[in-house]
Amino acid sequence: MTDQQSRGRVTKSNNWLSTGLILLGFGVLAVALTPGLLSGTMVWDERMSEYVPWRVEAARILLSGEFPVFTDRVFGGMPLFATAYTGVLYPPNLLYLFAPATVANFLEALHTFLAATGMYTYLRARRISPWAAFIGGLLFSSSTFLMHHAGHLSMREAACLGPWVAWSGLRLLAAPGAGRLAAFSGLV
Repeated sequence: MTDQQSRGRVTKSNNWLSTGLILLGFGVLAVALTPGLLSGTMVWDERMSEYVPWRVEAARILLSGEFPVFTDRVFGGMPLFATAYTGVLYPPNLLYLFAPATVANFLEALHTFLAATGMYTYLRARRISPWAAFIGGLLFSSSTFLMHHAGHLSMREAACLGPWVAWSGLRLLAAPGAGRLAAFSGLV
């Protein structure tokens, strides 16, 4: 084995190690920033009074085989698909049927993790160093905007996916193709 091959193996193992440590750090951050994740409880805010009940209702109607355009369970009836609270077309919201508080906490932690890894991935695509990208992911996922809007699920979920949309757009512009267009369209 030549010296250059040996250095290549060390670099690859260092890349895997640093990527693993970065993902672990983002995972710890996601758990730390989700107050009720480990206890299974949920802070009483807009999530419990607005978002979670509507998402449970939309998931219930979807699983009954109908599209949740309207619900007759509130007042004389109300549009369900047209409200921003329900997120009918967002697949993870089907999970609200099973333990809503736990699912809300899990999705909050997941989106914090997605925000951090998305910003890291986007910054790495922009050729920023791994540790600077790691700091960028930490700062974005714990930013004032994302923390302040923790109770506004639809807004926060969209913002957390923003870096992934930007990264996907960069990839599409760099090398257009059907697969990359489909990935970009799916994220948007």
